[in-house]
Amino acid sequence: MQEHAAILGKTSGLFGVITDPVRGRSEANGRRAVILLNAGVIHRVGPSRLYVALARRMAANGWTAVRFDHSGIGDSPARRDGLPFEQSAIAETREVIDSLQRERGIDRVVLMGLCSGAVTAFETAAADERVTGAVLINPQGFDASPQWHSYVQRRGDARRYWTRSLFSADSWTRALTGRVEYKRLLDTLWRQATSPAASVPEAVTTVSERVGSVLRSLLTRKVRLLFLLSEGDDGVDYMNVILGQNIRHLQGGEYLDVRVLAGADHSLTLQGSQRQLIDEVTDWARAPREADTSELALISM
Repeated sequence: MQEHAAILGKTSGLFGVITDPVRGRSEANGRRAVILLNAGVIHRVGPSRLYVALARRMAANGWTAVRFDHSGIGDSPARRDGLPFEQSAIAETREVIDSLQRERGIDRVVLMGLCSGAVTAFETAAADERVTGAVLINPQGFDASPQWHSYVQRRGDARRYWTRSLFSADSWTRALTGRVEYKRLLDTLWRQATSPAASVPEAVTTVSERVGSVLRSLLTRKVRLLFLLSEGDDGVDYMNVILGQNIRHLQGGEYLDVRVLAGADHSLTLQGSQRQLIDEVTDWARAPREADTSELALISM
């Protein structure tokens, strides 16, 4: 394989690195590319160089792999038009797709991203029909509403307290030695125990319905989606609220797959976690599963 720097996008001047596939494999697999999107403010190498390893593995399997920096991140200049990041990230990703289509004849694109990069991949897939798949790694956010984030975080705190902390010897030691935020713990558990389902803030319902609608539209369009979730990550809580059920039970089908990375942290810091993630992505990209549209019924919120 070969790697080279490139300036992408018609107007944005986005700096990227293109990893070309092994000669022969690209011809056999058609004109397809995978684009890796910035995780927060981390530039194109990704957390602990995860994107470098992932791009090279995908290229070894016949994909053109592209890592680029959104404007104002890494080596890409800042925008001058004041466009909010949530909008500029989608616009810039589409510009990169334009460049690949114009210069390389790429006609199939899979988007991958971690955290905010996963949200960009999700939203861009909804806006651009050239996107045929998306890998969403620990997706978080989906909306800027403070009510939305506060609600999800409280649910996540409660889940962790009920499933881990209350049965952990270390947690009891911390409590007895005064190293636990009692007010936060009691407030979280009390809210969960006493708040009726009808008290869900309107902002939460609005975000959940919007994201759920986009998800259904992608599946209807037969866009393949892979959710990769670190065990215990906040991304699990965001998706559980959106779906109204445990995302880890939402499995099966050709177009929707959910895989949990045991023992991994949010940024896939450990080499073992990175290897597991890369293997999962490679497996998903290489071997689509049997057609099954049952997931459409599962998310009929």
